[in-house]
Amino acid sequence: MPKTCIAESGTRPSLEKLDVNGFSRMLGVPEDQIPSEAWQLINALDFSYSILDAAARDDIVLAILKKLHSTPVSGKDRIGAWEERWSENLRAFAESGYAVEQLLPYYYRRGKAVMRLFGQYVLPTDPWFESNVLAVLRMWIAGTFLRQVEHVYEFGCGPAHNLAAIAELYPAKMYHGVDWAPASQHIIQALAKTRGVRIDGARFDMFCPDEGYRIEANSAVLTFGAMEQLGTDYEAFLDFLLRARPRICVHVEPIYELYDRDRLFDYLAARWSEKRGYLRGYLTRLKEMNGSVLRIQKVQRNIGSLYHDGWTTVVWNPRGTED
Repeated sequence: MPKTCIAESGTRPSLEKLDVNGFSRMLGVPEDQIPSEAWQLINALDFSYSILDAAARDDIVLAILKKLHSTPVSGKDRIGAWEERWSENLRAFAESGYAVEQLLPYYYRRGKAVMRLFGQYVLPTDPWFESNVLAVLRMWIAGTFLRQVEHVYEFGCGPAHNLAAIAELYPAKMYHGVDWAPASQHIIQALAKTRGVRIDGARFDMFCPDEGYRIEANSAVLTFGAMEQLGTDYEAFLDFLLRARPRICVHVEPIYELYDRDRLFDYLAARWSEKRGYLRGYLTRLKEMNGSVLRIQKVQRNIGSLYHDGWTTVVWNPRGTED
């Protein structure tokens, strides 16, 4: 991890805290629209952080610029890497006696790692800050958009950690974990057998959607950091969703179009997204169809890791599926 210079700066920055008011700002909703379960989690965990001082910020910017020269491109050729990662989760899940905590993807930050929040580079106090913030985000999504649906589909579900967590809140729903890596389906089978989750799995390639795969009526579609792999090849999956007509689609993804390239903070994230080949053009396409084919309900930048805002929320539904 790049050094932050906080220890060397001579003064320790004062701590900020992502409290209920902070989450309200991050999610772009009034406090009373945050579910009670999320309030409890916010109050129980440490969401404090410090904003990097000038010297630390300079070190971070330099480290990002250096990393831009060596970062690999994501996309359809990396299925082997994802199979390997989900296999690691599967082994850990089995060896732990099927503890759901072992399903957390290894790319989630463990240890103090610089994050992007409210247009600043910040250093959290809690080493599990990223996954805890995303747990609150997931609770808000579940309480806001999933209460009324009967089926929840996560495309690119990986080790199914999101579905397992949402199933704890709403165990009566049917959950469907969809991913292109076979290890994901093995995890889902183990979840159903050992944890009693109402879940099934299917292999599905978002680059080349299986038109025979059916989405049940009264369903929600989720993606969490999965469509980022599509780059500019999102049209086939979008067409699939429009034909399948779920009640609601919720994406938590990097959204390239929201970066302000006249600000260094956002310019670096945009360059990172370009180098990695992450999702680009999707929001623009949704906006072109907004009002005629679909309805965009929400677009909100939430939080990002060191290099980019990987966790931005976009919510939309096909026209005619409104409540």
